[in-house]
Amino acid sequence: MPRTDSIRVHPIEAMGHLAVWAGCYAVGCVLFVAAICGTGLPVRGMVVAFLATTGTYLLDRVGIGHGLPDRADVKSVPRRVHFLRRGIPGIRGIALALLVAAVALVAADGWLVAVIVPAAVVGMLAYGHTPGERRIKDVLLLKNIVVSVSL
Repeated sequence: MPRTDSIRVHPIEAMGHLAVWAGCYAVGCVLFVAAICGTGLPVRGMVVAFLATTGTYLLDRVGIGHGLPDRADVKSVPRRVHFLRRGIPGIRGIALALLVAAVALVAADGWLVAVIVPAAVVGMLAYGHTPGERRIKDVLLLKNIVVSVSL
C-alpha cells in the first residue's frame, strides 16, 4: 500500500470514507419509494436507512476481525483504507452503535422488521468476506444484482 502518512484528508473525503454518502444514498432510495407510493415523508424510515447503511458499510470497510483489509480496497482506495485503519477499533464501535440504533428504531414494528438490520450485516459478510478467490463482490453482474436487491 502506498504511503499516505503525510496526506491530509479533507472533511468531505473523510465523510466518504466514513460511509456518510452511502447512507445519504439509502435515504434517497427511501424518499424515491415514498414518492412513488404517494406516502408522506418517512422520517423514521430515512433515519433507519441512514443508520443501517452507514453502519453496514463501515463494518464492511473495517472488517469484523483483526484481519487484513480487503485486497480490492487496498488497490482501488488506499487512502480510505489508511484513514480507516488508523481509527480501528473506534470506527468498528461506531459502526456497531449505528446498527444497534437502527435495530432499536425498528424494533417497535416487530421482530420481523428488526431482523432486516442484522440480515444486512449477514449479507455484507456473504458479499465480500467469504474465504477463497471468488467472492460475490468480485463477479460483476452478480455484484450489481446483490447490491440493487439489498437497497
